Amino acid sequence: MAAFVNRGFPAGPVLVLKGKLPTTPRTGAKVKTMGTGQLRYWSMCQNESLFTTKGAGCAYDAQIPVDRKGNYTIVTSTAGDRPKNATTKCGVAYIPWPKAGDGDGNLNDGMLIVRNMLPAPTLASRKSASLQSVPSYTVAPSKRGS
Repeated sequence: MAAFVNRGFPAGPVLVLKGKLPTTPRTGAKVKTMGTGQLRYWSMCQNESLFTTKGAGCAYDAQIPVDRKGNYTIVTSTAGDRPKNATTKCGVAYIPWPKAGDGDGNLNDGMLIVRNMLPAPTLASRKSASLQSVPSYTVAPSKRGS
């Protein structure tokens, strides 16, 4: 799933996305057997556009802090507008905004992509499965100094 985004709204240049992260198994060199989850993999990426498809950054399931209920907050902005609290320590995943915008001269434009792999049959059969990884968002003023 992809969405074109713009940081030029009057509310401000910081995009804040909140949602519930689907469960995914632990993976990596120290994990001998992959466990189970609603999805095998989930990530969100910030790219320029379909014009260039150049990626600016991503955060995948294991990199995204969640609360006890599995809720996440992801912030995307330029480095200069990044809020001080947009850190893993503060429970926020940060994805940089593309420096070249959409890659075609529109510096405020970008493209968010939600990627996932292999939904579990129980997730795929749920009526709301297609909405499972759709984040809600707000555009917020930069609070870099706070």
